[in-house]
Amino acid sequence: MKKYLLRILCALCCLVAVHSQADQEAPNRTFVTASTTDGTTSHGDRYAKCIPRETSGTNGVTKIYRVTNDKDVLEHTYNWYSPQVYLSGASEKTSVVRFGPWSSGHRANTNDLALAFYYDGRLLKSYSTLDIAGKTNNVSNSVSHYTWCQRVSGYGYIVSASTNILIYGFALKTNDGRTLCFNVTTGELVRDGKPEFGD
Repeated sequence: MKKYLLRILCALCCLVAVHSQADQEAPNRTFVTASTTDGTTSHGDRYAKCIPRETSGTNGVTKIYRVTNDKDVLEHTYNWYSPQVYLSGASEKTSVVRFGPWSSGHRANTNDLALAFYYDGRLLKSYSTLDIAGKTNNVSNSVSHYTWCQRVSGYGYIVSASTNILIYGFALKTNDGRTLCFNVTTGELVRDGKPEFGD
C-alpha cells in the first residue's frame, strides 16, 4: 500500500513539474509578418519586422517596410516590440494592430496592454486587458498568466447594424464568446459591429 501511495505521489509531482514548465513564457524572437489589404493596396506589399532588445517584454523596435522592385522602403518605426502584430493596407495607408505581451497574474487590469491600433504611423487607441475583458475575472488562467482573447479573426469588413455601412476593421473573440469589432482607421470599437467574414 505504501509503494502504491508513493507512486501516486511521484506521478502527481511529475505532472505538476511538467505543467509548470509548459507554462513558461516563450522568449522574444525577431520575426517578420506580411500585410493583408482592404483592396486599396496589394497583399504582401508591406511587412513588419519586429526586433526585441530583451528575451521578454516590449523593449525593442518594430519597423514597417513597403516592398518595391529594388529596395524596400522604411515607412514607419515604432519603439516597441510585440510578439503578435497584424498588418494591413487600409485606404492606401498602413494599419498596424499590436497585441500586448504575456499577461502575468490571474486578473485583467488597466496596466496590462491587450491591443493597440496604429494608422499611418500614429497611435490611434490602446485598450487594456480590463477594457476588453470587461471584468477582472473574465479571463482564462494558467499557473503564471492569463489570456483575454479566445481567437483572432483579424482584418476584414464589418457591418454596423445601426448604420448598415461596411467598415474595414479588425475582429476578435473574447474568452466569454463576445465578438469585438474595431474600425482600423480610428481604433474605435464598433459596438454593434458584426464581421462580414465570419466570427
